[in-house]
Amino acid sequence: MGMIRSLFLAAAVSVAAANQAHAAPQAWDIYVQNTGSFHGVGPYGANWGSSQSGTPFDVTCTDFFNKLQSKTAYKVWRTDLGGSTPLSYTRFGYQANALFKYRQAAYLSTLFHSTAQTNWTSLHIAIWSLFSTPVSLGLPFSLSAVSAYQTQAANFVNNTPSNWSWGQFTVLTNINTNLPSCVNPRTGLPNPNSLYTLRCAQADLDSAQELITTTPEPATSLLLACGLVGLGVAGRRRRRK
Repeated sequence: MGMIRSLFLAAAVSVAAANQAHAAPQAWDIYVQNTGSFHGVGPYGANWGSSQSGTPFDVTCTDFFNKLQSKTAYKVWRTDLGGSTPLSYTRFGYQANALFKYRQAAYLSTLFHSTAQTNWTSLHIAIWSLFSTPVSLGLPFSLSAVSAYQTQAANFVNNTPSNWSWGQFTVLTNINTNLPSCVNPRTGLPNPNSLYTLRCAQADLDSAQELITTTPEPATSLLLACGLVGLGVAGRRRRRK
């Protein structure tokens, strides 16, 4: 009986975590610890919340025409790439094949830790140029390498195994209120009739960079922790019997 209870709790935790991961976008605070590790490109360090606390995780910017200052805190929409959450809250969701592009960017963001830093500029330009045309960085990069990275990413997305979860990737988009037509003044949420249209995306040029990460959501982590505690309690009760 105790084993059945433990299995039930484990299943409940898995279902709750899956539901949370694919929920509609929510607003969260994010605290970015530092700028890029190499010439302004590559992963940033970040924390959930408005100050430096907890375990940092990696984030990679997806748009070239925005900036981040060191130790910046701001609010973001979180949109997973599992396909069940609309991309309307993302900066480039209005573009054709937006989900395909974001998944390419997500895949490329995982390559930084296995790629020599001398190639990080080419890798990051491959991500940026999925959505826009970066101006010259004044840094050494290879157009052939950029093209090769994008081809590699497109092939991976096109041939991703059916059991591979894109929901593990989360897009973190700065909440911008520069244009009244983009944000409902009463709720502070994006206007349902103009969710990140081209005009709204252009207004975001005054915003912090959009980021992408593989870190679990804070609430999901809490659910998992609570589930593990529940399994521990069930185990102790079984041993006492």
